[in-house]
Amino acid sequence: MGSMSRALHRVLALTVGLGLVAGGAVAGTGTAQAASAPRHLRTTEVAGRAVGLTWDKSGQDAYRVRMSTHSDMSDAEAWDVLGNYLEWTNLDPNPDKSSPRLKPGRTYYFQVKAIEKKASPSARDNLSPYSAKLKVRTSTKASPELAPVALTATPATTGMYLSWRSRGPGVRYVVRYSTASSTSVSRWTKATFDAAGGLLTGLRATTKYYFRVRAVDAAGEPLSAYSKTWKATTATTTPALTVLTYNVNKVSNTSHPWEDRRDAVAANILAQAPDVVGLQEASPLSVTGASGVVMTQYDDLLQRLGDNYKLATREGSSGTKLAYNTSRLSVVDADATALTTYGTAMRYAVWAIFSDKRTGREFFVLNTHLEPGSDTVAEYNQARVTQAAEVLQLVTDHSRGLPVVLAGDFNSARTADPQNEPYLAFTGSGLVDPTDNTAASWTVGRKATARAVIDGEYNSYNGYETSARRTSFALGTYIDYVLTDPRITVAQFRTVVTLDRDGDFVGTIPSDHNAVVATLVLPG
Repeated sequence: MGSMSRALHRVLALTVGLGLVAGGAVAGTGTAQAASAPRHLRTTEVAGRAVGLTWDKSGQDAYRVRMSTHSDMSDAEAWDVLGNYLEWTNLDPNPDKSSPRLKPGRTYYFQVKAIEKKASPSARDNLSPYSAKLKVRTSTKASPELAPVALTATPATTGMYLSWRSRGPGVRYVVRYSTASSTSVSRWTKATFDAAGGLLTGLRATTKYYFRVRAVDAAGEPLSAYSKTWKATTATTTPALTVLTYNVNKVSNTSHPWEDRRDAVAANILAQAPDVVGLQEASPLSVTGASGVVMTQYDDLLQRLGDNYKLATREGSSGTKLAYNTSRLSVVDADATALTTYGTAMRYAVWAIFSDKRTGREFFVLNTHLEPGSDTVAEYNQARVTQAAEVLQLVTDHSRGLPVVLAGDFNSARTADPQNEPYLAFTGSGLVDPTDNTAASWTVGRKATARAVIDGEYNSYNGYETSARRTSFALGTYIDYVLTDPRITVAQFRTVVTLDRDGDFVGTIPSDHNAVVATLVLPG
């Protein structure tokens, strides 16, 4: 399978629980019916609260599936999908709507038809009539969730980056692995993951392993059957580096006091074990630290991260800071630069050249926080365009031809009007968005380079809302990014959210942004 095919395969597996490439479904109005109805609509698995569906392709790549609780298909809900696989879990399949789950022991009816592969839902004319109905009765004996599918394994030296299709918020996973496929899976070594993928460590180098995974609840009780077995061989590769960007929200937000959030912020960062941490809104305002000493917000956070984490430079950059793990990296050079100011607050970019103590390889990281304000107002957009150009000049002036990582809060999303100017400036310069979160379209992410994307369907800005924000598309809307040099391999990309089964945040919401983290392998 080619790299582009693998990327497409991964992106089509992003949307939690539903298995959809989102774009909304509307009643087709076109009269063209160039193909016969798709044949052999059938189930891949029937669980207690979900149904996996597939069908024979009819020469098309776009389809509309509809479901009804009535045999005459009245009051049907429909959804559009690329490819011939879909998981139906809720009565209304739109993931940004709250809808009841399917129920065990209930009968549901499904049909599928081919449609035009157009970006706009209203333009997706029919290419076939609907197929014959498929009658499905959900199980009262099987597990409530479908077994994980779309399994991927990216080798590391003594580990493996694993990912699979999510089974929804608040679900954990048990991975079983072994060097012998013939033994019972119950005898394989067990590891638990809090998301639909991650790094499995402690493996032997250049060794073939077999893996199976199942969904479990918070108590470890099974929610699904085990997946099919898949295999991969660890390899001798460059050790990966983890870069995290996080707008931690300034201490002056009195409605969400820093004192109530700071331990959660630190725990959120430490859970990802980052080597580089790009911080925004880690302000120089004073707080009382853990030892009772008055210090800046960013020093208070660094103290909570532990002695291993230091700032790359203490040059003035307001709340835009660049920290690093001193046990893994050393600083070759670093500085901070003020960007053009539009509003009352200064904007900065802070950069560093790091050397990896394990390999001696050097790389360049720049962290920034562009002008806030509506991304549909021309003045703010122009301010960000100006600042983006200044950031790119800093990269040119200081990166020394090294692999580049650009991280930060760009305050601009794919929904920006007329377009996401900073993103386009950065990607137009040759930097790569590992998720290809380029446009609000059901094809968003099709050119993703990240080998695994975990919880990518959640927005990077959460606004302190109880329920994690997401959209009807396969990828959430980001204003926080980690962009990379095309020479860098992205083994894993993750939006960090800790949710319950209802999609609500668990415990204290650390910030009004979710951390975004990318695991990178530098070129040899």
